[in-house]
Amino acid sequence: MINGFQWSATYQTGVSDEIAGGYDWTLSYGDASFKNYPYYIAYSQTHELNNLDAQRVLINGKIAELNNGKLSAGLLLQRTEHVTRNVEGDAIMAQLAYQLEAMTYKLQWQRDDSKLRHPETGTLVSAGLDFAWSKELTVYTMISALDFESENDSSAALGFKYHF
Repeated sequence: MINGFQWSATYQTGVSDEIAGGYDWTLSYGDASFKNYPYYIAYSQTHELNNLDAQRVLINGKIAELNNGKLSAGLLLQRTEHVTRNVEGDAIMAQLAYQLEAMTYKLQWQRDDSKLRHPETGTLVSAGLDFAWSKELTVYTMISALDFESENDSSAALGFKYHF
């Protein structure tokens, strides 16, 4: 990281027609964990990675201190097009998170009209809770509702993340 800026890139070789090779890169500024900066901004581009070209902008920031907790909000905008099929579209995601000691409460809303994975526009709403058991271990739960024009689905998850 140089003065808050960070650049990363990946390259993938092709293993099949559907998992084609390509590359992506990201330029970001700030701090995703809000330790050194109260915001995080990123721009990413993908070129032919898994037969997709995409541009993505992410803005995330700490917006308030409430009752000894931190309230943050984020917005992601993405434009995607399939390289070999005539499919393209936009996606948007908005999120709120409230961290109070070891607990983080999360709400997320997403809408995708790209039709890359499903022939209809989809909307997803999720609510979740993370508990940071230690610096390395986080236990989480979430529920989600997925709505398409012709069908709906829901799911629930319980899991853990361990950082080595």
